[in-house]
Amino acid sequence: MTEEATEALKQYIGIGVGAENAIKAYSEHGVKYEQYVKALNYNGPQQTANTAAILLKENYKAKILDVGAGSGLVAEELSKLGYSNIDAVDASEGLLNVANSKGLYGRIVCQLVGHGQAMPFDDKTYDMVVICGAMGENHIPKAALPDIIRVVKPGGYIVNVFREEALYVPWYEDGLQPYMNKLEVEGLWIEFSRHKFPIFIANKEGLVLVHKVL
Repeated sequence: MTEEATEALKQYIGIGVGAENAIKAYSEHGVKYEQYVKALNYNGPQQTANTAAILLKENYKAKILDVGAGSGLVAEELSKLGYSNIDAVDASEGLLNVANSKGLYGRIVCQLVGHGQAMPFDDKTYDMVVICGAMGENHIPKAALPDIIRVVKPGGYIVNVFREEALYVPWYEDGLQPYMNKLEVEGLWIEFSRHKFPIFIANKEGLVLVHKVL
C-alpha cells in the first residue's frame, strides 16, 4: 500500500500536474484516499485540530470553515475535541462525497478556491479557518488568501498546516512567504505563530502557521 500511496501522492503534488488533474486524481481515488494518507503517516489533521483547540479553548460553538476539507479528516479530529460547527469547501467532488457521509459538516461547497470566483460565504462569518494539506503544488493558489481572510471575523484565526517545503514550490512562483508578508503589510492579517513538526506526511517536515485577521 505504501508504494501505491506514494504514486498517488505524486498525482496530487507533482510539478506540472496542474490543479485540474490533481482534483481529478483526488476524486477518482475517493475512499481509497484515506488509506493512502494513513499509509504515509499523515499527521496534518491532528496537528491542525490541536492547534485550533489551543486557540479556541472552550468556545465549542465557534464557527469554523475547513478550506480544502477533502474527505473530512480535520473535521473528525475537531469533533473528537468537541468542535462541531464546521462548514467545508473543497474542489474534489469525490472526496467531499466521503466527507458528507460522515455527517460532520453543516454546509459543504464544491469549489476550486482562488481561481477567480469568490467563495459563497459572507464577509466576517467565521471565527476560524483551518487549512490542512491544501497549500502546495497544484493546490490552493496564493491569490486565494485575501478571499479566505475576507470570511474570517476580525480577531479570528487562520490555521494553515502543510509540508514546510510547500513554501518554495514553483506553484507559488517567487514563494508563498513573500505574498503572506505583503498581506500583512496591507493590514489584512498578522502572523500569530509558527512552528515546525517532524512528520506531516511521508517523512516530510510540517509547518503550523497561524495568522490573526485584523
